[in-house]
Amino acid sequence: MRRAIPAAEFVGRSRELAVLHEALEAARAGAPPMLVVHGEAGIGKTRTIAEFARAAEDDGAAVLWGTCYQGCLTYPYGPWAQALGAYLDGVPGDRVASVLGVDAAALAQLLPPPARLAALPALPPGQGRLRLYEAVVRCLQAIERTPVLVLDDIQWADADSLDLLVHVARFATRPLIVLAHRGGDLDPADPVTQRLAEISRHRESDHVPLESLPRDEAGVLLEHVAQRRVGNDTLTAIYDESGGNPFFLGELGRHLQRRGQDPGAPGWRPPATVRQAVGLRLAGLSKATREMLQLAAVFTSGFGFVELSALTGLDEAALLDCLDEALAAEVLEPAGPERYDFAHALVRHTLYDRFSPSRRARIHRRLAEALERTHGAQLGAEIARQYRASATFPGAEAGVPYAIAAAAAASAVPAPAEAEELLEIALALDTGAQRAGILGRLALARAEAGRHAEAVATLTAALDLMSKGEEIATLIQRVLTVLQDGLADQASLDPLIARGLAALGDRHGLAWARLKLLERPTEAILAGDVHATRFLGFDPEAVRIARVEGTEADAARTIDQFAQWPLPELESFMTRVAGWHDPLARLRGLLLLGMSATVTRWSGASLPAEQLCAEIELLGERTGSLPARAMAAVFRAAIHGARGEFGESVAALDRAASLMERLPSGHAVTNIALLVRELTLQHVEADWPAMGERMYALARRRDPGPWFGLMWAAIAAHAFARAGLEDRSRFVLGRITPAISACDPWDNAQSGAVNFAAEAIWDLRATDLAAPLLTCAQALVDAGAGDYYMASSELTVARLQALLGHGGGESFDRARCATERRDQRPLRAIVDHDDAIARQWTRQAGAEPLLRSAAARFEELGMNEWAGRAPPRSGLPDGLTAREVEVLRLLAAGRTNKEIASELVLSVHTVERHLANAYRKISVRNRADATAYVLRSGL
Repeated sequence: MRRAIPAAEFVGRSRELAVLHEALEAARAGAPPMLVVHGEAGIGKTRTIAEFARAAEDDGAAVLWGTCYQGCLTYPYGPWAQALGAYLDGVPGDRVASVLGVDAAALAQLLPPPARLAALPALPPGQGRLRLYEAVVRCLQAIERTPVLVLDDIQWADADSLDLLVHVARFATRPLIVLAHRGGDLDPADPVTQRLAEISRHRESDHVPLESLPRDEAGVLLEHVAQRRVGNDTLTAIYDESGGNPFFLGELGRHLQRRGQDPGAPGWRPPATVRQAVGLRLAGLSKATREMLQLAAVFTSGFGFVELSALTGLDEAALLDCLDEALAAEVLEPAGPERYDFAHALVRHTLYDRFSPSRRARIHRRLAEALERTHGAQLGAEIARQYRASATFPGAEAGVPYAIAAAAAASAVPAPAEAEELLEIALALDTGAQRAGILGRLALARAEAGRHAEAVATLTAALDLMSKGEEIATLIQRVLTVLQDGLADQASLDPLIARGLAALGDRHGLAWARLKLLERPTEAILAGDVHATRFLGFDPEAVRIARVEGTEADAARTIDQFAQWPLPELESFMTRVAGWHDPLARLRGLLLLGMSATVTRWSGASLPAEQLCAEIELLGERTGSLPARAMAAVFRAAIHGARGEFGESVAALDRAASLMERLPSGHAVTNIALLVRELTLQHVEADWPAMGERMYALARRRDPGPWFGLMWAAIAAHAFARAGLEDRSRFVLGRITPAISACDPWDNAQSGAVNFAAEAIWDLRATDLAAPLLTCAQALVDAGAGDYYMASSELTVARLQALLGHGGGESFDRARCATERRDQRPLRAIVDHDDAIARQWTRQAGAEPLLRSAAARFEELGMNEWAGRAPPRSGLPDGLTAREVEVLRLLAAGRTNKEIASELVLSVHTVERHLANAYRKISVRNRADATAYVLRSGL
């Protein structure tokens, strides 16, 4: 942490210190807040927090202190690197990697040399930031003592550091976070204030304003610094002039102590401003020291002896004398081995503001050239900023290569906001010779930062300056790949793809293939207010070229999760992808194939799904890819759910949800996880009306990925049918059935749309809607197109044939064999149940054993929604279940829904669902008609 301040120098602030110590106790109790200590310059924010930090360390806390500077440090995430670096300094060098475990390499990206460790595979920009953020969170969580994270002067924090703060504040549950912010009321338009507001939505936050010291405490501080008694009249004059500002009071006290002047002497007046008081302190220094300090004022974040020597031109002995004098006067303070900083920013500002603009430019240029001589590219970011500060002086374009190189280093961390700022510096310094290249790099940096509109505009500006077709196509492909991975609107990318293809003309090489694979050719499917599209597939020639001439990363981008993937081909391609050497290409390929293996095509085909899921989990951990880990958990949930292991499935979904909290909104894994969760819980405990509304809302959305629109709507129809909302279910089915009938068996989501719509038709006993869906289901079976999670095309064929009076016995047998072969235990039980229902309709033998078998399986698997249907006793009319009969009897006896729920130990919602199902079966609409039915039927 920052150098300790002796307790004797600290006066007052008892209330504020009490608030800080209460927050520390809350952190120890498991509920750490975030505190923002704020006030005007010199009011004592840093001093107050340092006093608290000293006491906290004495009490066993681990204090991690980072300072933000006006301007940046020479590496990204400066305050975080300071804070974590100081913590790691206490760990022996040969043990750093073992202490940090799997996060060692990720954190090495954050820390400046010499703390860098082994490198990790580069992830896409958004994922790379998440990997770094998560590593910081785990590092803070792993500190044995209660961590106290202090970020001083947060008003000067860079955008990357603020984004990391938001993530840490949300997901690190152990550290107390203390921020120092200069200023009074926080400006709502300020980026820092906006980030703090975002944090307050997830973590308890409080503001600790620092006001002026009261007169008595001001007197104690003044006399302590002056080392003499101060009369009442003098104290009044000084207090009125200083306003009780501790820094101002300290400067006046030092002035009194140094001059030895009697404050009560005639004509004595205190300095009128803080800067005048600082000037009085500086006036007491030697001319050489004042000149050294004036030059040092151009450093915004401290300086080393070597840099200062190069800037001032003083020999070693003279410079050491100046430093010793400045340290003794408490104008400077040590900031590390061979490093120094001003004791307060007001001192630096006082010195810096004395320069004319022309002199400032020349001193900044002098510093830039000095840093070039002493450090070269190692301090490229700082050199670039010094050249920008001296841009009015000829030759500033020399800073361009430093800015470009430093931007590349920042992107690798990744610190996208830092990279963007450095490239903007390069653009400002460039004389025109490198403008196109800088704009191209800036477009890529803005894409990596998630600034999609700005990236497209910058890319367009770069292209306007370029003439070579191959270079144009390559730049477009690089930037648009990042934008597409970042979920940019495809419509904004299509004109640029067309521009790149036009630049290539008739040349169909790898550059052409890469651009073509960025296209998303689709066809709209008209289904009322349901928004659905059909993906028309990648260009076959582009796929061939990418797989033959391209890299493994190119080959990974040719995988179409909606393509025809017969199971043998899927397994064969999985084997090929698993043998790739590029871990990120392998991960991308396996994730796309995983969708087919677990959710969209071959749910229940357990062996390839298990192997693939295990490989994704391993790669996700090794690369630190948070989306991959979340998707692997969803895949694992689907594997468990298909086997009827609902507890394990829900646990995996909860793990996925915890990971997805950290992902940006709209990520693809979110909708897949929702699908798996809804289709899993439908068998255990479902709120059918709410499920229907959720699914229908998704079906009507136009962003992102309308590939599943028909399927969402089909699930909605199924849920409305189960809820007894026949009119609502029929309305949705009427919208989507013509569109489903027009689709190909291999179209995206066709299997899910057919099977879930057919399930609604089965529940409604809607024979008038069955024929078109039977044709679609049979086409799915004949094509071998596979099945969505919790769906079986063979079962759908059997159900619809039974509804239409086409038998169905042999079809139920085929469904039984298919679900057994795929180890789909819940569906296997449902086959027996529905086969029995069909047999009861036609008065065929064998219904009772099938119902008993189904009931036993439902109970064994915990399928409460099905067990609640209970097998009908022989002789019960209209397909009523035993549970429905119990509910109807109690209704006829005059019980309310709440009383029925209490007597049968059910929820009111479950009672309502049983009544809705019973009303549908016995064709009544109200309680009076249901009562009459019970009496008439002798129930």
